[in-house]
Amino acid sequence: MLVTILAMIALVLAISYWLFREAIYGKPANRWQRADANLAIYEERTSAIDENEATLETADEAKRLLLADAADAKRESKNESSKPFIGIVSVVFVSILGMLGYLYWGDPFAASLDTIAQQLQVATQMEAGPKKIAELDTIIDLLERRNRSRRGNSASATYLTHVYFLKGDYDSVVETHRKAEELGRTSLNSDVERIRAEFVLNNGLMNDDIKRISNRIEELDPGNPIVMQTYGLDAWRLRDFLKARYYFERALQHDEEISPASTAILEELIHRTNAQLPAHHIAIVVNVNIASLEFANTWLIVYVRSTNLLQPLALVKRPFARAEQYSLVLDDAVTTANSYSLSEQQKVQVIARLSRSSSLLTEDTIIEVQSRWVDPRDAPDLTLTLDPQKPVLKTFTAVVELADHINMDEGEGEFVYIFGAGIDENDSPLLVKKISVTELPTALMLGTEDFTLPTSEFPDEGLNLFARLSRTGNTTRQTGDSESKSVLVKAGDTVRLVIDQPVSETSEH
Repeated sequence: MLVTILAMIALVLAISYWLFREAIYGKPANRWQRADANLAIYEERTSAIDENEATLETADEAKRLLLADAADAKRESKNESSKPFIGIVSVVFVSILGMLGYLYWGDPFAASLDTIAQQLQVATQMEAGPKKIAELDTIIDLLERRNRSRRGNSASATYLTHVYFLKGDYDSVVETHRKAEELGRTSLNSDVERIRAEFVLNNGLMNDDIKRISNRIEELDPGNPIVMQTYGLDAWRLRDFLKARYYFERALQHDEEISPASTAILEELIHRTNAQLPAHHIAIVVNVNIASLEFANTWLIVYVRSTNLLQPLALVKRPFARAEQYSLVLDDAVTTANSYSLSEQQKVQVIARLSRSSSLLTEDTIIEVQSRWVDPRDAPDLTLTLDPQKPVLKTFTAVVELADHINMDEGEGEFVYIFGAGIDENDSPLLVKKISVTELPTALMLGTEDFTLPTSEFPDEGLNLFARLSRTGNTTRQTGDSESKSVLVKAGDTVRLVIDQPVSETSEH
């Protein structure tokens, strides 16, 4: 509406300026006209001719021609004087057309969306009751009128769907959204409220409309919490609790549209779903005790890793973490690797983390702890404590394994040493970690607490890390030992060390 008015004002100003210019510069000026020039030529010629008859006749003929030209010039001047009148008529005509078009397409009496948004904000803050319902009805009337006009669009249709949803009129939500679909005026938000209303009206059962609209939402917003919750409730109704867990947990991993209220609902649904799992279900139960929290909007992230997979094997997240004990279940429902399943692994480790970000690839970790290595098939029950008051240690993860062609005798003297030194070749090792060869393959979380000097800090440039299989059991490099290649590792990295290079007398690391 405002844009239309400004455009009309600009048009009127432009035409008014044109008329002003025409009035100033379009007037007949006191300049040399063609008739004046003809008369001057006539006087000049008649003064120079002889007084004979032929010459006079010639002069009379010249006079007649010059006077005819002067008459023509006066007629041309009279025609030019009608131009301002044509301009005024044009301005009036264009203005009338603009006003008619504005009244037809603009509907100046329809409320603006800004005004409606302000009214809606006030209404949502009101306590439930007749007064709030009356205010919502007023907003509905404004939106209905706007949608019936030429100014109706996707935004006004979305607002109308939302207000009906706030009022609890789910039938009108469905009907309004259906009309918006016919006009191509749907949006992601209106789609979400349509499936919520449909699900309630259909007594918690899926139908073709819910599936169709949910698929459309999934294309635009994968993992949308409302869609995942709807799918999860449907799976619960069908008593497919593993699939229900998958959908509920996936909803909590959506870090953009999840709210504290939705988080509380989903956590309760997950708790009830976990209670329905059979006793023989292969899973790791992790009790995470958060001692304290200093930051708001903190994420609790718990994941599983195995010795043969660097990326997380299974993952759960809890937004808006609280200082309390969480009971989490890690199973095949939350597996992140398509070609791996947790129930098939024999040796895994659980890592719990508090972070200001929901991403695993972040440097905003507040604190992180790891469990012992366990076999998921033994149904282990682990307890991990996260205390942000403790200083954060800079750590990295090293996955150590033997190549297939390296023989492992598993004798008493065989150990594996992991060395970490500065990037300078002359630097002495800052880190030396000794493990039994029987533990391979394994994944180790190493850091400053494993340094030979406890006061040492983790170098910003990183460490040169390598592993050595010692046949004699000591740290001295000898013929017959085997080593991995040296890799550069920095705090927060995960690296793989494959012991595949036999040591000879002439070889150098």
